[in-house]
Amino acid sequence: YVKAKDVTEPEVSIGELKSGTQYWIKIVPYTVIDGETREYPESVKKTATQAGEVSNLHALHSSDEMEIGWDKSDTADSYRVYRSVEDGKYKLVAEINDADKTTFADDDVKEGVLYTYKVCANRTLYNGVNYPSEGRTIQLVCGMSAPTDLIATSEASRVHLSWNYNTYATGYNIYVAHGDSDLEYLDATERNYFITDKLTAGDTYTFRVEPYYVLGNNKEA
Repeated sequence: YVKAKDVTEPEVSIGELKSGTQYWIKIVPYTVIDGETREYPESVKKTATQAGEVSNLHALHSSDEMEIGWDKSDTADSYRVYRSVEDGKYKLVAEINDADKTTFADDDVKEGVLYTYKVCANRTLYNGVNYPSEGRTIQLVCGMSAPTDLIATSEASRVHLSWNYNTYATGYNIYVAHGDSDLEYLDATERNYFITDKLTAGDTYTFRVEPYYVLGNNKEA
């Protein structure tokens, strides 16, 4: 045992612990009389910390099926996925007992409906007790598939992009990559076309068009 704290109140918080780890906590009452410390019978409690949160929770598919993915939590041995429909109460929709499986697909969805998914990392320790994390959330609107019939033409050193409207999209984010560089955010539009500023003639550019939906709190889904 390593001494954590010396307190005078009947409660204590101990920080800087590792996530998803089992601990034994020993509490020893004592008195100091005339400079002499006397300890009395101890109490011992076994407990554990929650699993570390998942990271990089993101959408993989949001058309006729909603699919999400995340990066593995090093201290989790399973995951729980909860779903809320149109900001309603969360309900458990999946228990994933494989710590290496970091995706979830939901085909019980309807187009145009807002879904919020919460992924909790979980670790099962002594006596089968579960220690789930608080969870990370992502909001998605079903039917927000990639724009179809995306066409790019160039004229006078500008690129003209056009595509079919997405029924549920508020607008579209435009990304561009110059040559072999990574895609970067360029602009947004609520129309189904976009015209760039003048670009370097003869160079190669790659464009990506992503639909988005503005929620009531001005966040995008």
